[in-house]
Amino acid sequence: DVLNSYTRDNYGSFVVIKPSKGGLMAELGNGKDIDLTITRNKVFGRVEHEPIPNHIDYFIEEQLLKAYCATISFGYSSFKRQLEQLYNVEYLKKDMMAKTKGPKPSEVLTPASFRNAQVVLQAIGGSTNGLIHLTAIANRSPHKIDLEAFDRLGREVPVLVDLKPSGEHYMEHFHHAGGVPKLMAQLGDLIDLDARTITGQTLREVVANAEDVPGQDAIRSKANPIKSEGAMAILHGNLAPRGAVIKQSAASPKLLQHTGRAVVFESVEDMTLRVDDPALDVTADDVLVLRNAGPKGAPGMPEAGYLPIPKKLARAGVKDMVRISDARMSGTAFGTIVLHITPESAVGGPLGLVRNGDMIRLDVAKRSIDLLVDEAELEKRRAALAPAGTPDWAKRGYAHLFNETILQADEGCDFDFMSAKGK
Repeated sequence: DVLNSYTRDNYGSFVVIKPSKGGLMAELGNGKDIDLTITRNKVFGRVEHEPIPNHIDYFIEEQLLKAYCATISFGYSSFKRQLEQLYNVEYLKKDMMAKTKGPKPSEVLTPASFRNAQVVLQAIGGSTNGLIHLTAIANRSPHKIDLEAFDRLGREVPVLVDLKPSGEHYMEHFHHAGGVPKLMAQLGDLIDLDARTITGQTLREVVANAEDVPGQDAIRSKANPIKSEGAMAILHGNLAPRGAVIKQSAASPKLLQHTGRAVVFESVEDMTLRVDDPALDVTADDVLVLRNAGPKGAPGMPEAGYLPIPKKLARAGVKDMVRISDARMSGTAFGTIVLHITPESAVGGPLGLVRNGDMIRLDVAKRSIDLLVDEAELEKRRAALAPAGTPDWAKRGYAHLFNETILQADEGCDFDFMSAKGK
């Protein structure tokens, strides 16, 4: 997915992976070939310092990467050699889950492992997307991700990894500083070290072998964190009855408590067409609102939550504004941005009641996001909304299945029939 995203943006096409003499080549849909050694290095920050969604790497490394690496051939590159050194790929090829009949996923995906993943997500300054991923995975098991418990962890777990957008470094600096094993060692008793990994080891054994790199400053101690609280906070209020998320570690401190006038965009298309219009009535103190960008409304909940600063404000030097939506956002993005507002506007959520000029209050310390309109007026607006129906794009086939069964962000945006309990 990362390679596809990179090549789509830089070469205008998706890729088909195929072997080559030196390792791997990517055959593009437009008939061109690119060397994956170079492209992969660019994507993963080996040549150019391009950040990637770090929560995905860390969670995979913590739980799954060791088995995954055993199925990949990267060619004889330095990248492959590093993976072999880090994860002992040859050993893992002999002991893959399919051959050893275990451990089963149910033996690894335990309450302790889910809690550990949430601790790591908070400590690395991870992506808000990670919370949706974890929720979906947990819902397919007997376990659940409790958003309130996740928020409580965020008050206890500091950000220890000095990595963009919360800090200054890049992925390769985190890797060379000791990576996830070193981070877990620094987290100490915040991690359940008796949890098993996919190799059969416990995290205690993994942490015991964590590399100590003198002079590194990418992984801090708990006594010297990047941020005193975790990366993310869960918000509630009359705009988000079932919750919303903000990556507070990548937000502007002065905007974490803010009241401003709503500037509303009805859809991603509407936002794209109007946000840079010189005639747009907007100031730096306003709150940009994007709706109909959630799981059903978009559809598919795209990473559209990183609303651009209107061009006329950006030219005046504005770097950040409060922005809210029912969409997602890339883990590499900086800004005071409230995401995953649930329920989304397309299913009757209160984001659909906001009008231009309404006042919106954000208070991250109080974990609140509220529309400052009296309840009687909101009831009038709610009564005037058109009833939610099946959109034209979802009348038949897979689109119909998707629209009828997709869950909201607080439930992982998965199909309802894929949960452990079934539909």
